[in-house]
Amino acid sequence: MKSSKPFKLFVVNKNTNIRTLIEEILKSLFDEGICTKQDILFEIKVILNELIQNAICHGNKNDVIKSVKLNVKIEGDNICIVVEDEGEGYNFKQLLSSINKNDESINCDVQDLKESGRGMILVTNLSEKISFNAKGNRVEVIKRLR
Repeated sequence: MKSSKPFKLFVVNKNTNIRTLIEEILKSLFDEGICTKQDILFEIKVILNELIQNAICHGNKNDVIKSVKLNVKIEGDNICIVVEDEGEGYNFKQLLSSINKNDESINCDVQDLKESGRGMILVTNLSEKISFNAKGNRVEVIKRLR
């Protein structure tokens, strides 16, 4: 497993082809031998998609002038994904308190949940650690690569 400097830094806006961007990141992870497990690559794909879409739609409110910073770096056996939008932030403490990985209620039927918020439940359950800045417009996710 490689331990390296920042892997990729991107600036994304509503006009960016997010699917292509994520596929490029996953291809680089695979081609460079950083991660070759398809199940983990799929989980990284879900995490990236949810975080970027949330930043564009909810953070920047689909404002094409605003952008999203995406930083992907490898730290030992982990991938660190940082997404920051130009929005006003949101109450992440309320979100995190409602999502407890050890809470059996997380295993409820996803269709019973509001459409907004499902993505962060997925991200939280697919990652080892999730943290936000004080404003709530920057999220950092740590995901194990093995």
